[in-house]
Amino acid sequence: MTIKNISKIAAGVALAVAATASYGMSTFGSHPKITEEAAKYGMWAPEAMQLLKASVVYPDRDFNTTGGNKDYIPEVHFDRYQTETNKEAFTNGIVMFRKNLAAASKMAIAGDLNGAFTYLGSALHASEDFISHSNYIEMTEKEQRIIDEIFFEGRDINDMPKTLKLTHYDPDMPIPGIPEGSDYPHNIMSKDYPFRGKVSRRHFQNYDALGYEVAFDKGVRYGRRVLNAFMLSVPEDVYRNMTNVELWNVYPPKASNCKVGSVEKITFGTGMDANVNVVCEGKPDYVYPPLTNRKQPPAGYLD
Repeated sequence: MTIKNISKIAAGVALAVAATASYGMSTFGSHPKITEEAAKYGMWAPEAMQLLKASVVYPDRDFNTTGGNKDYIPEVHFDRYQTETNKEAFTNGIVMFRKNLAAASKMAIAGDLNGAFTYLGSALHASEDFISHSNYIEMTEKEQRIIDEIFFEGRDINDMPKTLKLTHYDPDMPIPGIPEGSDYPHNIMSKDYPFRGKVSRRHFQNYDALGYEVAFDKGVRYGRRVLNAFMLSVPEDVYRNMTNVELWNVYPPKASNCKVGSVEKITFGTGMDANVNVVCEGKPDYVYPPLTNRKQPPAGYLD
């Protein structure tokens, strides 16, 4: 794909990964680091890797409830929403994951790199969040294998182990991540950060690692399988276009935004996330919401 043709792509996706000054942790959890590790052997050029990391944090930028984001879509995070059962939440998440992965392939083949990256990022985000927002790492090898087959081999969702739990998150509660009466609250049971959640800090003897470390490694393994599934679903030339896209020719930063590569301190959230250093690489201008049965995008996106 020539630079001339690349420059005609309609919308830009670019990354503003926020890292706290004291911990080096992203305000989007570990998604950028997990994604980078998962894509390490996929021949992604550095610029394309940045774009992939931008896409994987997209659901947290616009479809979460933190930082003034627009919407909350529980299945893109594999959360259990309000009165849903674990099975209902898992089913919604799997349906969304499959839809987005298929859409990424379709968009890539059609030459819409913006759509391809956006949907691939949504599929990656969901798979990584599933590991962190469930009791997957605490399950038996047999139970984990069944779930792996549901994700990547088309096994029936109804085969879901009954022991599976997804974190409960309710944006209508005073503390969304700790809903009143919850048996598996997000902020206590998720493994997004090494310093938050009792499972994150627990030592798992069978892995000889902390819960956060185990979830990180399993998230990388899932990410690799997502990226491999995408690679196998498109022609080689399409995959090469994705992995070698010249980011700054396709997605130049807007004049109103900070200068690419500059670092500035901003206020984000409260507590430990109150002050963060933001590495500016342009402001995202997304046009494709994640595909889900709960919130459908306007007609025509995939027609």
